Amino acid sequence: MISIDDFFSTTEFDFWADKDGLIFPEKFLIEKYLDPQKTTLEAGTGGGRILLAMQELGFQALSGFDYLSAFIDRAKQRDISGNIDFSVQDAINLKYADRSFGQIIYLQQFICFLEGQETVLKALQEASRVLQPGGKALFSVVSLDVRKRSWIHRLYISYISILRKLRTSNRSIQYLPWLTIEGHKFNFNSLIDGGPQAYWFRISELAQMLSSVNLQIIAIGSNYQINQGKMCSHLDELPKEPLKGILYVVCCKQNE
Repeated sequence: MISIDDFFSTTEFDFWADKDGLIFPEKFLIEKYLDPQKTTLEAGTGGGRILLAMQELGFQALSGFDYLSAFIDRAKQRDISGNIDFSVQDAINLKYADRSFGQIIYLQQFICFLEGQETVLKALQEASRVLQPGGKALFSVVSLDVRKRSWIHRLYISYISILRKLRTSNRSIQYLPWLTIEGHKFNFNSLIDGGPQAYWFRISELAQMLSSVNLQIIAIGSNYQINQGKMCSHLDELPKEPLKGILYVVCCKQNE
């Protein structure tokens, strides 16, 4: 199975390197929860799409990192001002000092592309380490709980589960193939449980991991809620709400 790193550096590279502008949920969250005057870090910046758009919105002191040097090279080329600090870094071993940033952005389902819960937890620990107490953190994930709200996706999950049983594979059903690649093309590898694959979080699992690194959820919702111009303020509200698309989470770092 092709690795996520290989996939982003080949098939997906141009799509992620050259995208422009913010999608509506990103713009909603950034304008509602982030402060243009605070130092900002973005994880998995790719070609710098989000930070470049934030620069146009008046945000200052912007930094972004990515594991792939080719993405960072492209991001630097696109930053005509040269004011954004782009660098090649590993999410589980950041070079930034403790409490370097007033707010952090882990959108584009960044943590879903990390392999293994231990790696995800290390990345979250690093995210919390470089965030100042009281600082905001934006996350987006694909969620198994959200996906199971759709009958067609429930059928697909059952299909993948049967495939893995036939192959005597013990891979968690929370790892599922991408259904589309390059933004809109159907991924035929998804029919044979091929790559690339992402980790689909359970909501309770994500909440527990965030809490373990001192990040308290202050707002949570899916595309459905954001399209209504709102977010839920507590996890207990979610079971009563329609959930569709990506799950977005806003956290605040607690005082240590």
